[in-house]
Amino acid sequence: MKRSAWHLSVILLAAVLILGAARPGFADERAAAYEGGSLPPLGSVQIGDDSYMELKDLYILPDHGVKNVTFTVSVHNNGRGDLVFFDYWLHLLTGSGDSISVNILPQDKDKQVIAAHTSEDIGFYATVKEGTDLSGLIFQFFKWDFTQPNYERTLGEIAVPDTYSVVTPAGASREVVMTGIPVSTDIKKVLMNTNEKYHNVTVVYEMTNAGAKSVAVPSYRFAIRTTEGYMYPLKAKDLKDLTIDPQVHKEIELTGSVPVTVSSHGWQLVVIQYEADLKLNQAVAYYELPAASRAEGGDIGKEYTFTGQEGIYTAQIATIHRLPWEDQDILAADVVLTNKGVESLAYSQFDGILFLG
Repeated sequence: MKRSAWHLSVILLAAVLILGAARPGFADERAAAYEGGSLPPLGSVQIGDDSYMELKDLYILPDHGVKNVTFTVSVHNNGRGDLVFFDYWLHLLTGSGDSISVNILPQDKDKQVIAAHTSEDIGFYATVKEGTDLSGLIFQFFKWDFTQPNYERTLGEIAVPDTYSVVTPAGASREVVMTGIPVSTDIKKVLMNTNEKYHNVTVVYEMTNAGAKSVAVPSYRFAIRTTEGYMYPLKAKDLKDLTIDPQVHKEIELTGSVPVTVSSHGWQLVVIQYEADLKLNQAVAYYELPAASRAEGGDIGKEYTFTGQEGIYTAQIATIHRLPWEDQDILAADVVLTNKGVESLAYSQFDGILFLG
């Protein structure tokens, strides 16, 4: 392709209509419930005069015909002596009455003794049927007691209400604990353009280390979840061997494609961590995507940002020339195409349409 031709095509692509991905009013209405960046606890059960167990960080994730449920039990020992968690356990019941086995995540198996006046977070996982939802699940806590007929003394139960949502509203942040370090996360912006086959989307994911030590970001996986429940993987740039120092923020670009036959409204970003020992995918966080950025117009000297399958590009019209040619005129545009990222971007074939006023 000649230089003038591809220059003109670039800016035309940058001006393509970009579709919105969320309802901002709905997101703002719910954002207040997430102040502080964490999911609200689901409830607590007393295990002594001064001690209790709290259920929090409950997630569910579709995975190869089943769903993986993960949750955290925070044990608060306010007594004078050690508390042995092995003396306690819980049942997970579905809305249909099925009893589901629960297991402790490998990294928390040694958290069995909670010292006086301390607390400990213990992560659990379970596998449920594909049609199971979070609402309707019941967590029954008990203490082993061999004086009881079934060797269990029930302490209490916590039911998941219909109103419980794991999704961080658009515009809100979510605290994610990475190897014990709190990291504030949010979606900085979303870019999207559409061709005849795909919605090409780029999500800029921002992480800020809120702790006092450097943190190595785990090898997370990312996906777009549509309102129909379809999951489409996203490619993460600059994630490998990424370390974030205290009070420092980092951004990574997540890029992928979704067929145009799928609605672009109501999308969510899903962050996933793979437990290699268990061969288990578990949800880390869900985010409601904000409205995608819109590139409009074509003013000379003004920069426009657009996304392709490889990442984010910036285009700027430098000059426009009108040259006579026999009984017609030729229009040629000089466009500067810039990559403002830290990794190289492949040059792609760009197409567009010139609209004359």
